[in-house]
Amino acid sequence: MKLSDYLNIGHYLYYVEKGPSNNVPINGGHYLLYSLDQIEESLKSIKSFEKFENDIENLRNTMILYKDNKIENKQYVDRIENYVLGFRSKFKEYIDNQIVFESVDNCTLDKNCLLKLRDQNQSPFFKSSIWENLSDIAKSDFSDAAKCLLLGASTPAVMITLRAAEDVVRNYYKYITGKDYNNKAWGSLLSELKKIDTINKDLIEHLDYLRKTRRNLAQHPDKVYNQREAELIFMEIISTTHDIFSDI
Repeated sequence: MKLSDYLNIGHYLYYVEKGPSNNVPINGGHYLLYSLDQIEESLKSIKSFEKFENDIENLRNTMILYKDNKIENKQYVDRIENYVLGFRSKFKEYIDNQIVFESVDNCTLDKNCLLKLRDQNQSPFFKSSIWENLSDIAKSDFSDAAKCLLLGASTPAVMITLRAAEDVVRNYYKYITGKDYNNKAWGSLLSELKKIDTINKDLIEHLDYLRKTRRNLAQHPDKVYNQREAELIFMEIISTTHDIFSDI
């Protein structure tokens, strides 16, 4: 999928719309049927021709009638312009829902869910009540992690996912203790939480495990993650986020 295909469609569509009223010939240099052929080729390139095949045929058939009459015929001019207006509206609705980059083929997570998260919309990855209560930082980080996963940027996806995790841990600490975390590190926060008699020790141990085996390892300058590892950590952190909010 290339952006140039979308640009070509817009360019030639404008030419097709304005051509008849400006007495541009159907045949000849830069003729209108040629422009329609270019639109068709670009639609095929972005694998969406079938969605607009009827629109293209309506335009083509009307242009042939316009050509066969060989005179300025307002009926066909108006018809062509109306078809183009309908096509433009339909095509705009189509491209509004398209991805402007190519996602990696080996991404196994649901791409529609990742796209919603990418745009910081509530995604099926999160319960709505939990998503609504995440901090703006956590929402932004999970969104950026989704972008990285879609692009196959595995190591950055892990780093930003763990950044979101640390923000969730900080806000968990703030909720449990009633104190500001004052930029304390993940380990320091857990050390204080362990001293609370009523704390969920299983959850704290799990958070400490994530800190040691995920966050600390990810900070190593030579560590590189593949797509599968990044996706597993991403889902692990989301699951842990749900565990934390269940404990609040």
